[in-house]
Amino acid sequence: MSDITVYGATGLVGQLVARYLASINAPSVTLAGRNRPVLAALRDELNQHWDIAIAAADDADAVEHMVENTKVLITVVGPYSLYGGHVVAACARHGVDYVDLCGEVPFIRRSIDSHHATAQSTGARIVHSCGFDSVPSDIGMLNLYQAAGKPFARV
Repeated sequence: MSDITVYGATGLVGQLVARYLASINAPSVTLAGRNRPVLAALRDELNQHWDIAIAAADDADAVEHMVENTKVLITVVGPYSLYGGHVVAACARHGVDYVDLCGEVPFIRRSIDSHHATAQSTGARIVHSCGFDSVPSDIGMLNLYQAAGKPFARV
């Protein structure tokens, strides 16, 4: 069982997340997605001790297996209205913390309506839109910090 699974790890945002986890030496990570060779290449580049999980979003059994083997699932597989339903449901059922960067309000509403009670009973924390609105300003502040070359006293 891994501490963190990055679902959609080979896409642009998934790679950014995986590279960040590698930069902080996160020891227990699973890279997940549909393409084993591409996942394996990314894993071999970042940390050969990390695991790989193969799961297409429309394969409920594969999603279930992926979720059962992690504590936190970070998903960047969208559009969430098409590919997120099984993932949120499985996390809620298994008490697995879930994070996405979804901006699809109808999906988020359906997710809350369908899975809030289950997540509450299992202890799963379902966090939609994590960083969604803050990403541009966060990246801007990172760029300013890097250009300044020293910590800010105040932002």
